[in-house]
Amino acid sequence: MARKVPELRIHPSKRRRATALVSIPFILPLFGLLFLFMTQRVAGYSAPPSNGGALPMEGHLQAEPFDLQISKTDNLYHVLPGSLITYTIYFSMTLGTTQTFYLIDHPPVYTSPPDDTEWASVGGGDWRYPATDVITLTSGQSLSATFTVSVPLTVPYGTQLVNRVSFSLDETDDATPLDNTDTDADIVVPGFNFSYFPLVTKAYAP
Repeated sequence: MARKVPELRIHPSKRRRATALVSIPFILPLFGLLFLFMTQRVAGYSAPPSNGGALPMEGHLQAEPFDLQISKTDNLYHVLPGSLITYTIYFSMTLGTTQTFYLIDHPPVYTSPPDDTEWASVGGGDWRYPATDVITLTSGQSLSATFTVSVPLTVPYGTQLVNRVSFSLDETDDATPLDNTDTDADIVVPGFNFSYFPLVTKAYAP
């Protein structure tokens, strides 16, 4: 008669403990990978830039070495043939530097600038101010200049007289003016002003 082998029974609490011990070798590598990932994230972190936390804008144009502002009124005036138009131009330096430059005025078509010793013709219809020197502005300084043109009696009615002023580092009109240019426009209406009385005074006002 064969001997009966007694059945081995494991208490449930011991079975759970054995299962937990078996799973530990599989969990530890997962914690190791997670720790390595977090370490690399911290090591690769870079502090924000010192310009207030603002990131540089891609394609953003850098500031010019100077920043000149021209301001004026936006009113549109009607002009009689035979009138004088006087433009008053206000300009200022807004950067904390000192800049030397020229003020260039391109008067409207059909008009004739009268003789003025403060302005000099530089060709191409452009006039330079000052005539024999340059303008030097320090930070926060503002200046003004006037430029007068005469409207011929024969100018066609409905003509738009556009005056353009700009700053330049040389004696030529600024081809890429950005924020250092301004324009003003007048419309010629029927009638005559035989006295050349300054009917219109245009102000590029601050």
